Amino acid sequence: MTDRYAAHAARVLDTATKRGAAYVEVQFWTSESESIHVQSGVVRNVDSSRSLGYGVRALVDGAWGFAGSDRFEDAELDAAAQRAVSIARASAQIGRRVRAVMPTEKHVDSWSTPMTIDPKWIPLGKKIDYLLAAEKALHVSKSVVFGYAFSWNEARTKEFYSSNGSAIAQHLVQSGAGTG
Repeated sequence: MTDRYAAHAARVLDTATKRGAAYVEVQFWTSESESIHVQSGVVRNVDSSRSLGYGVRALVDGAWGFAGSDRFEDAELDAAAQRAVSIARASAQIGRRVRAVMPTEKHVDSWSTPMTIDPKWIPLGKKIDYLLAAEKALHVSKSVVFGYAFSWNEARTKEFYSSNGSAIAQHLVQSGAGTG
């Protein structure tokens, strides 16, 4: 378990519990992606992005409330926890509804995508060289005047914490490439 967000999680869980939630869970995530496209021997596009945020789910009187944010200041962590509790409390006022059941089992675990080489550790220049070579290999005769090659990879890290003591971490990596 990376525990990168453990202190933030403790704050959210504490705030929501003090505001009246019978059960609380929070999930933090970070997503990073990269894509590269070459066409006819020229690099046409290199793009990378990164996003992060979290979602809080609170259970009050058998009803769920959810709130999320991408801001990690203490005041915003508290505000997200409070919003989740307020939404749950409002949802509990609905007359004819199925009451949610509070999770009771505690789960502590972690998992990472098995890999030999993490794509993020391959230098950008080397990835571009591979794609240019792959695209060049498409030109098997003078009649082939157009070709392209691409690659992409994405890494998502998720950390889940709950008021019953669950703590689960995942690091998921996907990668691919192609030519045409």
